[in-house]
This record gives sequence, structure tokens and C-alpha cells, in this order.
Amino acid sequence: MFVRDWMTSPAVTVDIGTPAASAFALMNLRGIRRLPVLDDGRLAGIVTRTDLTNLFGPGIPGRRGMNKLVVEIMKKHPFTISPDDTIETAARIMLRKKFSGLPVIDHGRVVGVITESDLFRGLCRMLGVDGRGARVAVTLPDDRALVDFLSNRLADFEIQNLVTVPRADEGGWNVVMRVRGRVPAGSR
Repeated sequence: MFVRDWMTSPAVTVDIGTPAASAFALMNLRGIRRLPVLDDGRLAGIVTRTDLTNLFGPGIPGRRGMNKLVVEIMKKHPFTISPDDTIETAARIMLRKKFSGLPVIDHGRVVGVITESDLFRGLCRMLGVDGRGARVAVTLPDDRALVDFLSNRLADFEIQNLVTVPRADEGGWNVVMRVRGRVPAGSR
């Protein structure tokens, strides 16, 4: 799965000359937590709800920080990602760097933003959270057992979703899937 399939697009952005109070109001209006900041259409930085809350204090902006522009408080040179990168790459960067979102850049232009919420939507889709059918979870000892299980034990079922996770402690696999058809005995 690729970033382009899960990012929020088009991105809500602001220009470097935008007053910080206007950016804060825009975030509140749109229910977002980060804004890419553009300079002549190119990414110059990013400003977050936390940046603005630290500037203004909690609640509605008062006098403190009212004359600031986003260019004065934005984080310059933010980490970015391409729409052709995988969501695993986005998740790895966000987890390691403790970011809640990344601007998505294509040919120098901001085309979207990928956030924790977007990754959670992807995870829910992979696990078939909203899908019909039975959830089957099994632990298998090795690669061969996984292939045998899928080809023999589930031959009469339509697999809707399938996620495999390697078991670090003992080897083998944890397998979670959503299937349609009869539910195999002992698989609940």
C-alpha cells in the first residue's frame, strides 16, 4: 500500500505571510493538527497545533503572540514523504521521529499530508475491521505451515483480509484473517 492511497489530499496549507492567529483559526475550523507552510508554492516548513498552543496559550488566542507570522514559529525543513513511498515507510519515519504526520511532496509540490489517523484507517482496512465474515486467528510454527494452512485448511473459504506477523519469540507466524463461508471448528 502506498502513501498516495491513504494520504489526505489536497493538503490544507498556509503561506509564510499568514498570521499565526489565522493559522490557528483555520486548524480549529478544519479540525486539523498541522499545516504545511508554503513559500511561492513550495514547502518552507510546518506549523502544528502544539506550536500555536505554546505561542498563544490554551483557548482562544489573546494578545500574546498575536503579531507573529507562521514563518516565525514554523519548523523549517520538515521531514517529507513521496506519494510513491509505502505506508510502512511513512509509519517507520513517524514512529522513529515521533511525528504525527508528514507532508507528501511530489515534484516539489505539497500534494497531501499523511497522518497517524490515515495509517490507522489503513490498518483497519488490512484487518477487515468493518468487513463481514468471521475473524480467524491462528499461530503457525513456520513458513511451510502457513502455506499449508492457507491452501488446505481454508480451501472452502473466501479470504477477505489476511495479515501475517512474524513471532519474534519462538519463530513462526501469528495470522489474522477475515473469511467468508463456513467457520472452521476450533478457529474462534
